[in-house]
Amino acid sequence: MARDTTALWQQLETRLHDAGWDAEVTCAVSPVQIEGSLPSGEPFYFRCRRQNCDLGVGGEDPVCAPEWSGDVDVESEHSAGYLHPDDALDILRELHDRWLAERIKEKLDALSRMTAEHMALPFPPGFRGLDAEGRDMVMLDAGAYGYATSVLKGPLTEQHRAGLTRLMAVFGEVLPAIEDEYATRYYAHVRDMAVLAAEVENLREK
Repeated sequence: MARDTTALWQQLETRLHDAGWDAEVTCAVSPVQIEGSLPSGEPFYFRCRRQNCDLGVGGEDPVCAPEWSGDVDVESEHSAGYLHPDDALDILRELHDRWLAERIKEKLDALSRMTAEHMALPFPPGFRGLDAEGRDMVMLDAGAYGYATSVLKGPLTEQHRAGLTRLMAVFGEVLPAIEDEYATRYYAHVRDMAVLAAEVENLREK
């Protein structure tokens, strides 16, 4: 890195770390390269050169084969490979926000399908009024569905997020105790619905 910008690039790394990123500036000039992990855990690779900046996220290799990629054109008289650190950070955040919005939409669409599928499934015979590991099976079912439909409507309150986290832990106790084959599949679907709702909430916090 050039001496006069070294401190600025180090500050950029610190700002990203403070925001939950595991990021390292691996090249500061032509091209600008930043790589590591997003706050949500996915690996990423960010590069600026010529008149363009691009971000690759996830996949086996976010450099060559990312699961998601996006880019922006840079309007400058100089190459994007010579961006000021503040400008590079702004573009990185813009592309991350784009990825995040698309990721949340994908998961919300999947959650919507899961709730519709859930409503079409018959409740397991003989499980009304039944407890498993001290848990009422009807209330467990209703609780998971309620959280999922609430997530579809918008972000949960802090109290409801905590409730969803506790509910997911309950499935680890209850599922192994269910012996009926259909009921096992039914409640595995209910658990997966709750897990997906939690994943949406986690992304919303990033």
